[in-house]
Amino acid sequence: PGPVETTMIAGSKYADRYESIKNRTILGRIAKADEIADTIVWLATDAPVYLNGETIDLNNGAQRVK
Repeated sequence: PGPVETTMIAGSKYADRYESIKNRTILGRIAKADEIADTIVWLATDAPVYLNGETIDLNNGAQRVK
């Protein structure tokens, strides 16, 4: 996943970098840990039976800066 809202990020010296990433997302925020966990749990169930060989980019639509 992209950056996830954790206590480690909150106290990071890279706070302005995360702010920039947050501003480029569709929802205007960084992912929460439970949102990442929900996706992992979904992948571990029978729900995605026909899903294989995919990359799931959990970044809320943030575009990478080149």
